[in-house]
Amino acid sequence: MYTRLARRFSLVLILVLVSLPIDALAQAWVGYGREGDFGLDYSFVTSDSIAEEDDGNDATPDSFDGYPIDNHNIVLNASYNPIDNLGVTLSVPFIIVRYTEDEALLPAHGEYDDGDYHSTFQDLRARVRYQLPFGAPTVALTPHLGVQIPLADYEVFGFANVGRHLKGVLAGGSLGLLFFNRLYAHAFYELGLFEKYKDDEISTYEEFSQHKSDLNVQLGYFIIPALEAHLTGEFHWSHGGVGFINLPEDANDPLFLNHDTIIDEDWILGGGGLSWYVIEDKLRLSADFRLNLAAYNSREVTSLTVGASYDFSL
Repeated sequence: MYTRLARRFSLVLILVLVSLPIDALAQAWVGYGREGDFGLDYSFVTSDSIAEEDDGNDATPDSFDGYPIDNHNIVLNASYNPIDNLGVTLSVPFIIVRYTEDEALLPAHGEYDDGDYHSTFQDLRARVRYQLPFGAPTVALTPHLGVQIPLADYEVFGFANVGRHLKGVLAGGSLGLLFFNRLYAHAFYELGLFEKYKDDEISTYEEFSQHKSDLNVQLGYFIIPALEAHLTGEFHWSHGGVGFINLPEDANDPLFLNHDTIIDEDWILGGGGLSWYVIEDKLRLSADFRLNLAAYNSREVTSLTVGASYDFSL
């Protein structure tokens, strides 16, 4: 029984946390025209366990150890406001991943499952956001639209895969509230509408939706004007796909062997961090951590992110 379950998890989709901690003020409060920023974030993500979805017979999903992955994610971020309240943001992730098991319990499935580091660009994310003209400076409501486009022909199967390699449209918004010039609350929601994964040999792929939602909530406090601390919760859920417990029993079934791109994964992460303006209104340094709170059909991860950003005006 354990062997069958272990084989089922041998092809799990890795969780790649390229959506780095969201700067609440930067997302909800767009700012003035001819202003912008650029930044660089580094995130170390590690996981050695996989969670199955709840089958209804237990309050929590089963978790299996022994499938370690390390990710080193470098993300270049940039934003620019051509006019007041209208902003354009770009992010370009570069992923370095390794399946770290010296002697794998199961045969390697993807090209990256060889114990070595593999690096590649992942998906470009571009968003246009507009802060509605009311409430400033204490309230900000900012809808956005965007796209996600793969930048490289990266591996989509195996323990050490990089993503799903799907084009999609992004839509959502941010709400920011500022109290007493020190305390803020922020919420960011995004719906991703993605194309379906296609394979000439496996027609059943097209039965599964690839749409997903992401929600980030944050509560922060400015200890001094240049130093801010926050707590963050991140929620991700898929609107379709197949769960591990619903995969075919036949380990040789094509859908069983190649389910990474259509898995129905959900997770909740919690954590916090600090940001510090080393140079007032110019250079900002940040640090964030995340811990797994719940995962279904997904990896249980821990991450640490450090970053720097520089604000400019033209």
